[in-house]
Amino acid sequence: MPFKKVYRPFPGDLVRVKRKKGYYHYGIATDHFHVIHYSDFGSDSVLDPSKTRIIETELDDFLRGDKCEKMNPFDSPFTKEEVIERARSYLGVYKFQGKTYNVITNNCEHFARFIYYGEANSEQVEKAAKTAVTVAGIVASVAGVVAASIAENKRKKKEEEPLQIEEKK
Repeated sequence: MPFKKVYRPFPGDLVRVKRKKGYYHYGIATDHFHVIHYSDFGSDSVLDPSKTRIIETELDDFLRGDKCEKMNPFDSPFTKEEVIERARSYLGVYKFQGKTYNVITNNCEHFARFIYYGEANSEQVEKAAKTAVTVAGIVASVAGVVAASIAENKRKKKEEEPLQIEEKK
C-alpha cells in the first residue's frame, strides 16, 4: 500500500507517522491540522489501555516532530466526508468494536483502517506475525540440525570406542 510523505494531509486522509521505536501510529485527518486516532493523550501509550480513547488532536501533537505520511492515492470506498463522519462518530470511545485497546488485536491501525476501508486489520501486526513464524521455523530447523549432529557425533564416538572384554578368573 503506497504511502507518501506530506507536510499537511487533506481532510479524510488515512495518515500515519513512524515513531522512533520503529512502529507506525495511524489516524484519520479531519482537516489540514487535526487527526482522529486511537491513543492516550500525547503518548500513544499501550501500557495502560484504560487511558486509551479515540481522540482528536492537532496534527503537530499526532506527529510529535516526526513526518506525516498519507495514503496515496485516496482509495477508500467511502467519500472523504463519510470517512470524517465515521471517525467522529467514535470520538471519546475507549472500547472500539467492543474491545479495549490491545496492541495486537485492537490498535490504532485497526481503528484507522476500519474507518477508512470498513475492515479492521493491522498490516504491522500481520507482518510481525509472519516474521515470528519465519524466525520460529528457522530456529526449529537449526535446532533440528544441531540435535541430529549431536546424535551423529555420539553414534560415531560409540563406534570408535574399543570393545571391553572381561576376563574370567
